[in-house]
Amino acid sequence: MESPKDILLAKWLNKTISTEELDILQQDYELEELDRVLREQQKFDLTIGDSSVIWQQINSQLDEFDVVSTIEPKPTKANYWIRILIVGAGLFMLGFALNQWFGSKGKVITSPKAQTVKQVIADNTEFILSPGSSIDFDESNWSLSRDIQLVGHAYFDVSTGPKFTVKTQAGSIAVLGTQFEVWEKDGSMKVNCLEGRVEVKNLTGQTEIITKHESVYINDGILNAKSAHTLQKAEFLTSRYNYEKISIVSLAEELERYYNVKVTLDQIDSHINFSGVLILDDIDKASSYIAETLNLKYERMSSGIKFFND
Repeated sequence: MESPKDILLAKWLNKTISTEELDILQQDYELEELDRVLREQQKFDLTIGDSSVIWQQINSQLDEFDVVSTIEPKPTKANYWIRILIVGAGLFMLGFALNQWFGSKGKVITSPKAQTVKQVIADNTEFILSPGSSIDFDESNWSLSRDIQLVGHAYFDVSTGPKFTVKTQAGSIAVLGTQFEVWEKDGSMKVNCLEGRVEVKNLTGQTEIITKHESVYINDGILNAKSAHTLQKAEFLTSRYNYEKISIVSLAEELERYYNVKVTLDQIDSHINFSGVLILDDIDKASSYIAETLNLKYERMSSGIKFFND
């Protein structure tokens, strides 16, 4: 259970703390020193992008294939079929390119909302999927290359063997034998190394090697400097997960997948960011903590949870 001091710290981080609460907090913390450290960590800002932009860009590129002649008012039958072939070829090339990175690798395992899934695959490599996550892989080529596509959040305990690579929309993680945790969402990614060494790579090829008790973020395509952690196991298995400046919209989506409820943000500014923890084993505590931290109210309804302003 979060202590009053935890909530005051979170409110201080989110700049929603009152003068009276600040006086209480300063009795136990050197806030100036803490503020200096946090400013050095601002490169870990989890600014979440809009995934729909990707599809808008794809659609705009496809529209370029549909060229209308300005010479003849009506295309001939031959030109009609040429246009069909051009569009078909474009769609084939696009589908092939997407499949090379995001396409199905043969076997898909998904965890339902509010449930974790633990499984051992192929060469005794073990993974645990957090709620609402999935992996896609092909065991037929496992002896040469062990590749997994991840959507969501997972822990991996990798047995020694050929190169093991986890791919996400933000980048990839490569290891030979180790334990690590990956969280990805809307093109951002966080990796916690729990044992051994992990090589993290963004989409432009920039890499960072982290070892036990080290983490690294990819935000807006940028691979940030590594930081330290004290985790002994995957963070989502500790009944709480720490976020640094995640948007309130993305936080609501995280709450939905962990508790399988509908979360409504009633007239709340979507640009608000949250720094703090999401409690994963008690929805009322989680909602209360979020509301207190951001100076909001919340209400449990039959349809889910609603957050709103005072």
